[in-house]
Amino acid sequence: MASFEADEFIERVVGRMPDSRVPTCPYCGGEKFTTLGKFVSLLIGDNLGALEVGPSVPAGMIICENCGYIALFSLGVLGMLPDGEADTDGK
Repeated sequence: MASFEADEFIERVVGRMPDSRVPTCPYCGGEKFTTLGKFVSLLIGDNLGALEVGPSVPAGMIICENCGYIALFSLGVLGMLPDGEADTDGK
């Protein structure tokens, strides 16, 4: 994966929102969010009996500066993954 660019991530998230702005926090109503210069990778699977390192969904996060609520956004949907990489194992 290419390096994660936080500014590009925020630009792409905001560009897909109504009125081109980050919505208010669903928990506290806060209107100020931040992000980290890093992404997360959510493991996906179909076996609840075992946690295995395998397919994942790379995601960026925005964090409410008032209450700490975290919203995750798929980097694949935002078009931020290099060509040929997908969010899942292709199923």
